[in-house]
Amino acid sequence: MSDPVTDTRQHLWSLRTPGHEWPTAVEAPIHRDVGMDGLRRAATGSGLRGTVLVQSQPTDADTEWLLALARSRRPPIAAPVANDRGCAPSRRRASRPIGWRPMSTISSPVSAIG
Repeated sequence: MSDPVTDTRQHLWSLRTPGHEWPTAVEAPIHRDVGMDGLRRAATGSGLRGTVLVQSQPTDADTEWLLALARSRRPPIAAPVANDRGCAPSRRRASRPIGWRPMSTISSPVSAIG
């Protein structure tokens, strides 16, 4: 078994999320849903003890999806970093993310867990 690891940047997405913008069919190798089940399968035996979920879409629907995943606190979720667009300060405190960031151009990752 490897030493315990915390992945500090993990994107998950569902192509069915309203307002989904990325990845597109142009990024064919990753143009599919990437979720917690795939992350858990890929992490088996790796020593992954936690991951920081970072929002992948610039939409409120994706913010809610990400925060729902984070609220579940199912391993290996350590914390979320979510889009701050249109989110009231009281909502931010209630969600307990480790960070809020403005959404801008989303760059393609080198690979995606499947």
